[in-house]
Amino acid sequence: MQSISLNSAFETRPLAQACEVLYQHLARACPVGLFTLSEVDDERQLATRVYSSNEIVYPLSGTKSYPQNAWTDKVIRDKQIFVANSLAAIKDVFFDYETIAALGLGAVINLPVIINKQLIGSANILAAEGQYGPAQINTLQQFYPWFTSALLQYSLDKGI
Repeated sequence: MQSISLNSAFETRPLAQACEVLYQHLARACPVGLFTLSEVDDERQLATRVYSSNEIVYPLSGTKSYPQNAWTDKVIRDKQIFVANSLAAIKDVFFDYETIAALGLGAVINLPVIINKQLIGSANILAAEGQYGPAQINTLQQFYPWFTSALLQYSLDKGI
């Protein structure tokens, strides 16, 4: 299969297809067992999943409130990257840790997506336990422009 550039994907394809290309590029760059993108409405404390690499288990389905915990403090309030490298650490912050474990996943990186000092969403990348260190974080940060493009395209598609 011919590799499609990320720029080309976001310039010429619908959001779901562009995000699929983004997922393929991510998976070639570092360990990825699940990739989702979420739009965040901090005022209403709601998140909307706008892309999922596994829609059977993590479908695109409306909005959900997010809990007040260490993850919320780090990603939502402080707008910093959250990393957990064990299922025990994931269990402390995510209610769906059993689903994550059933997928064979146990590490997560959540990258807040920020425009003009405002959090607009997060890129959520999961893999097997112990997979994420500084090198993987640096690699994933190189995809930040496309996480931003995807969330902006979602907003445009909604008519905002």
